[in-house]
Amino acid sequence: MRAFLIALAATLLTATATAQRVDLGDGTALTIDPIETIISRPGEDQMATLARAAAVLQAYTQAHGVEACGEVTVNADNLTRIALGTIHAHLACLSKPQETDGFASTHQSIHSHPLKAFVMANAADVAINAHINNVGASGIKQAVHLGDAMHVSNATFSAEDFMTAGWLVAEGHLLYQNGPDPAHPGATPAVHDLGLVGQLPTTAAEAVAQVR
Repeated sequence: MRAFLIALAATLLTATATAQRVDLGDGTALTIDPIETIISRPGEDQMATLARAAAVLQAYTQAHGVEACGEVTVNADNLTRIALGTIHAHLACLSKPQETDGFASTHQSIHSHPLKAFVMANAADVAINAHINNVGASGIKQAVHLGDAMHVSNATFSAEDFMTAGWLVAEGHLLYQNGPDPAHPGATPAVHDLGLVGQLPTTAAEAVAQVR
């Protein structure tokens, strides 16, 4: 799968209560439609907030078949906020962190992958694939046309996902990987399975114990 989450360094064209139109800088413009914003509850560990976000992502992808995502942001009180959205593509998801009200990006994201290994390309796939080819993000250029059958990495992180640390909802599980290790350049990061969505750890300590 050539899917990866793009933390947008893009020009915001429009922003409304329902959508954000973004210009990716190469003539590609896409709309991020919001799904839900997940905010820490009083006394809630970040792991529990991520678990709630994972449940929303899984339900959305099960219902619609496409990727959804959000940038993980925190504030000085250690509250977590994740604004989940989608461009309705199978190949990728765009995320623009909601850095307002004292929240700042952790430079990590959470996203979902399609349930099926083979999907049919839609207009969003064609547009984001053209952008990926233009910027050389994947290193391999591959044309995608409307209605093409595409193979996607539905079960785990894609090669592009491994470029940065992040969380993934795939096949009902929440996975985590910490991104490239400078001490071992070129090595694939270890993938940690936190368990089934709906049965996830609710504290960082439980999560560490889960993956040992």
